[in-house]
Amino acid sequence: MSSKNLHDAPSQSTGKGASVPSVKCGVIMPISATSNHSEQHWGEVQTLIHRAIRNAGFDPVNVWENEVVDRISERIVGNIFSHDIAVADISDLNPNVMLELGLRLSSKKPTVVVVDSIGSIPFDIRDFNAVIYPSDLTIISMESFIEKLSSVLKQKHAAFSAGNYTPFLGKVVVDVIEPETRSVPKDDLIISLLEELRSRISRIERGSDLQSTHQRSDRVQSRNPDRISVSIRDSSEDTARSLAKFLMSINGIDCIDIIEKDGRYNVIFLVRDGYTGSTASLIEARIAIFARDRNLPIDSLGVSLA
Repeated sequence: MSSKNLHDAPSQSTGKGASVPSVKCGVIMPISATSNHSEQHWGEVQTLIHRAIRNAGFDPVNVWENEVVDRISERIVGNIFSHDIAVADISDLNPNVMLELGLRLSSKKPTVVVVDSIGSIPFDIRDFNAVIYPSDLTIISMESFIEKLSSVLKQKHAAFSAGNYTPFLGKVVVDVIEPETRSVPKDDLIISLLEELRSRISRIERGSDLQSTHQRSDRVQSRNPDRISVSIRDSSEDTARSLAKFLMSINGIDCIDIIEKDGRYNVIFLVRDGYTGSTASLIEARIAIFARDRNLPIDSLGVSLA
């Protein structure tokens, strides 16, 4: 991108010079280099998406940003569910983006999917009305994209405010935000969704839709398991054992040892598919829930490769 005018976004004003964002619009997208694009490319795309959001009269907020929450997984999940409306860029099918989009869709709040012109849309969301932009970010085409995205954002938010918005999941999870009306607690439902999404993302990471059955089998067998250590400060052996049981409910994770030293317990796990991508995000989300349910300070738990 070489034109400055695409990067200069107008802000709303009260007439007295004060910026007044009407609603918060979350941004879900890659922030580092992916298979087809550089980190610089994603920085430019982010700037343009922010401009489109501001043109719609909303305040763009990246879902990974929240100065008052230190733990990034808790920060991201909290923002995904709290923002009034959200934009998700699924170009390159980044695993973290797909996981976060799945969580956002379960909230049944307005969500707009965008994808570049060379990207593909997975079968499960192929009927989602995505807004397409040119992968080379040409000025004239991007101006058209910004206009289109701004219009879609305003329409979806207006429909939601008027009670006329139909979410992607329709009536599939009518009471996802009201766990007291179901026999399944909200946390269990979220974890179940995370498990299902992790399984699907793993297939994307392995290139299951591009490789033969034999090639996929070879790839699965070549993956090395990781050992991770979850440390708990100022706790007890019972708490450590409870954490072990809690995390072993995730498929592919086994507790192999519990070690106590100087008042800190280290629970050692074997992660068969490796501590990467969606698996790491799922483990960190489970640890955050464990800490919350037991009133433990979030900084009293830590995860590292053993």
